[in-house]
Amino acid sequence: MKSAPRVLCLFLSVGVFAVPACADGFIDVFGGNAILSQENVNESAFSDKSNTQQATQYLDNVKMFNSPTGGFRIGGMHKWDHFSLGGAFVLEDYSAKAGVSYPAGWAEQKYPQGGDVLQPGGDLILGIPLRFFRLYGGAGLTAPMMFYDYTSYNAQSNTINPNTTGVSMALGYNLFMGARWLISDHFNMFIEDRFSSLFTPMVIKNSFYDAANGFYNASFTLDNLDANRIVVGLGYAW
Repeated sequence: MKSAPRVLCLFLSVGVFAVPACADGFIDVFGGNAILSQENVNESAFSDKSNTQQATQYLDNVKMFNSPTGGFRIGGMHKWDHFSLGGAFVLEDYSAKAGVSYPAGWAEQKYPQGGDVLQPGGDLILGIPLRFFRLYGGAGLTAPMMFYDYTSYNAQSNTINPNTTGVSMALGYNLFMGARWLISDHFNMFIEDRFSSLFTPMVIKNSFYDAANGFYNASFTLDNLDANRIVVGLGYAW
């Protein structure tokens, strides 16, 4: 996680320097609904009592809860007669939590709930201007960071560090398309469909209790974290 500040600085640099200073600046604020796809999860359970790894579970098609989402985007745009090209720094927030329990055999263990995802990134935007509307789309890189709570147990099955907040980061990408209504020279409204996924898996700490073997400290891995966000927003250009 020591690399997280460096990655965030990289994306900030992309947002500031991706477009020359002569481009028109803009800022967007948006909100909507995040629809998360089913996930494949790899769970590794480690017993502090025996100091050995006890079990590994591979769970396919785990249901993920949908959640509200919101964020902002700031950048610059070059405009020509038939198209526009720009770049921006974007910051989004949504929740990624699992919605099922373990299968038979691990029935007493509640499934890890995941947490809140803060997702900075850099977008490259291509637009097609119409008379009062602008159709646009693009792609970008992201560095999603999940903030989650977990509890650890020592060898005597005593709780240590209850409700500890952990942070896990991965690298991913964005794809998006939308339509923007140009209300005036400065103000606009838009609707946008954003999709993101991961290049690298996201590993999250977890802990649980098993009647036969006691407490476990564990980790689980999300392979994709596919999230489709339908958002509406307001934009200001200068």
